[in-house]
Amino acid sequence: MIPCWTLEDSRCRPLAEIILSIARSRKAYGARPGDVRYFIDRPLLDHPETHQRDGIKYSTSHHMHTRASVGVHKGFLHLEHAVPVSVIWNAVCDMSDEGKGADEVVELLARVCRVAIMTRVEHASFSKVGLKDRMPPNWDIWSPTVDPWARYTIMGLELVSPKFRPFQ
Repeated sequence: MIPCWTLEDSRCRPLAEIILSIARSRKAYGARPGDVRYFIDRPLLDHPETHQRDGIKYSTSHHMHTRASVGVHKGFLHLEHAVPVSVIWNAVCDMSDEGKGADEVVELLARVCRVAIMTRVEHASFSKVGLKDRMPPNWDIWSPTVDPWARYTIMGLELVSPKFRPFQ
């Protein structure tokens, strides 16, 4: 089981409701993208069986990763969202303004919410080309066939699929 957002995960809908409530109150309380990061990360980073917080954060068995990140101490690694949280936040705010519900937020997050493990040096390259907190031009979050990995393709970062091993 590769962790991700899905309607089948009993945690996802309540988390989406929290994210929507933060988006709805953003003007009154000054909410920002960082305010929802914790809730976005739970289905991705918590241990799939025990739900231990960040239990698989740097697990190459569960997340896409670059070849350079394999075997590197986690102090030199960076966990990067395929689609920056600020981009997701803007989309959720639009959904909130349109009166969309939690199930629709879960569906959006199921399409675009992924993470990849890379070295800190590889991560710094996103800033150099202006893709640290944005997606490439003409990239459309609302497209049903959207490629959440578009930034990695542009950067020439080859991602290795996780080799999930069931927990023992």
